[in-house]
This record gives sequence, structure tokens and C-alpha cells, in this order.
Amino acid sequence: MPTGPLTNIAMAMVLEPKIVQRISEVILMRGGHEIGNVTPAAEFNILADPEAARVVLSSGHPRLTMVPLDATHRVLITCRVMPKTLTRIAIGLILF
Repeated sequence: MPTGPLTNIAMAMVLEPKIVQRISEVILMRGGHEIGNVTPAAEFNILADPEAARVVLSSGHPRLTMVPLDATHRVLITCRVMPKTLTRIAIGLILF
């Protein structure tokens, strides 16, 4: 679960294309339907390195999910769900 521009993941995919097969799932918070955080339509992580975004989004990864920035303004996480969510994020950071 990348939390910034996709530069490092894209570089790994370019230098070692077989790495795509070893990544079980990619979940990205990128882009926006109605809002952006840099311009009215642009989201920072895509705008910061659009070439890296192109590499990752066209990698052919079978489990690639892109969640728009808008979702972060509309979805609530309850206290009951938060510990499990934080654990999954921490595991993702350790693995990558």
C-alpha cells in the first residue's frame, strides 16, 4: 500500500519486472472524481511522478485497486475497525 508517489515501486518494476508477480495486492489512493489536493482535479501523488503512475497502472498486476481521494472524505472508520486497519497498514509498510 504505497502512501506517496509511486517512484520506488515503479523503479522496482522497471529494474526487476518479475517483482510484479511477488506483490500480492496493490491498493492506491490516487486521483479524484470531484476533488484534488493540488488542483481541482489533480492528486499530489500522481502529479508528483506521472511516469511512475503510468508504469504501475500499466504493469498488468491482477489485483490493483485505485481508491479516489474523494473516498477519504466520505468513508468513516469506526473505533472497532481502526486497530485492524492500522495493523494491515503497518504490515504493508514493513513488507515494502
